[in-house]
Amino acid sequence: MRIGVGGVFQETNTYVTAWSGTAGDDAFEVLVDEEILAAHAGTATEVGGAVAAAAALGVTLVPLLLAVASPGPVVARATYERLAAELLERLAAAGPLDAVVLVQHGAGVAEGLDSFDLDLLSRVRDAVGDDVRVVATFDLHATLPSSAVEVLDAALPYHRYPHTDMAERGDEAVRLAVRLAAEGAPSRALLRVPLLVTSGGTEPGTPMAEVLAHCEQLEALPGVIDVSVMHGFPFADVPEAGAHVSVTVAAGRGDAAALAEDVAAMLWARRERLVRRALGAEEAVAEAVAVRERAGSGPVVINESSDNPGGGAPGDGTHLLRALLEVPARSLLAALTCPRTVARAASAGAGAEVEVEIGGWSAPVQGAPVRAKARVRTLTDGDWVGTTAMGRGARYRMGPTALLRIGHVDVVVCTRPTQVWDPAVIERHGTDPRQYDLVVVKSSQHFRAGFAEMAVAIVAADPPGFTGLDLHALPRTRCGDLYPFAVGAAP
Repeated sequence: MRIGVGGVFQETNTYVTAWSGTAGDDAFEVLVDEEILAAHAGTATEVGGAVAAAAALGVTLVPLLLAVASPGPVVARATYERLAAELLERLAAAGPLDAVVLVQHGAGVAEGLDSFDLDLLSRVRDAVGDDVRVVATFDLHATLPSSAVEVLDAALPYHRYPHTDMAERGDEAVRLAVRLAAEGAPSRALLRVPLLVTSGGTEPGTPMAEVLAHCEQLEALPGVIDVSVMHGFPFADVPEAGAHVSVTVAAGRGDAAALAEDVAAMLWARRERLVRRALGAEEAVAEAVAVRERAGSGPVVINESSDNPGGGAPGDGTHLLRALLEVPARSLLAALTCPRTVARAASAGAGAEVEVEIGGWSAPVQGAPVRAKARVRTLTDGDWVGTTAMGRGARYRMGPTALLRIGHVDVVVCTRPTQVWDPAVIERHGTDPRQYDLVVVKSSQHFRAGFAEMAVAIVAADPPGFTGLDLHALPRTRCGDLYPFAVGAAP
């Protein structure tokens, strides 16, 4: 059996496009043919899981093209068209396939395309015909239009947030592709719920953990293949914004639409608990200091939701850095994006003292630059390797990076916006996050994969920024029925 594998993967924050411009060719890392398998074999990624499943089942993966960009602005149409065309060319040249597994985000927007994921799925379906099964993995934050059920045999979004099950879903995608190649097309449902989710963590005790447990119960029913929730991406102004429930059942074995409606009702009943609020910078730091004084040892982790590069934010926000400088606690902030500061530090060299104007380069909402003297502690190329269940073994690149000390605060300063979910980002620069009183990470939820265990407490901070939890600050021009704005809306 031969299964093609590839994809075009980006999460689009439509609100940052105005200041950053569109994402062009240089935003994507593109792998082709055997490069795809070589880069991901043995890693905790979707392709890593797919490689493991194919080896276990004795099937052949036919690598096509995999283009991955960090979360960011709307993708330039010419860039998307080039990537899609090359993937389709390789698909045509691959010869007969029994199935195709695509690795997509599900919240990708290109110029003139509200969902380039749907566009690519449609093109792949047209290319392979109705007799070849098409299965796709998606990020949990996918905003996949409901019409995708017409071109897709199965959607497998991650279940967990942090996304510690990427490899598991890649494994399942290959196994399901093999099954469906033998059984034929299943029954599918993809139901939109007009709800913006900002509190979607799946750790025990959360509302999404309750929903996930219910989905797992439904999956135990005869004939049910998969029941999943796509939380949606709240920082994209697109017509089908909101959450979606995805259900796949074996042909003739159940009512996919009824199961989707059941889960949608459960989501809607928890809508107030699925909208999160957090503290401003000064309040969050003050609370963290108080908690640290009571605890006596170990770091308090402050996560900054509103400047999360994992949601497309630039990572140059300075609100929390200013707040940390005002308290005596030994603190670390990771990672603040400022290419000019990294260049200045690199020019001076490790051990040097330099005048910096750090952060605040993108837009006023991110805060003004911080002007200060800084000691250059460490300089690196910014490459690091994942150590947690979320991407273990995979290689990530921040671009040239410096660890600076400003007073009693250490700051990891990078060239490329980087969400910090793994302590490896900090340890790569010769310091141990466990040795600080306060550790600030620019991340909404993924940081829990690597920092929850070491933290004596976690404090959520939400100063002004491009990925803030105050969704009322973002205009909604394409979709008017979303909770918490249109409070009377219902699925």
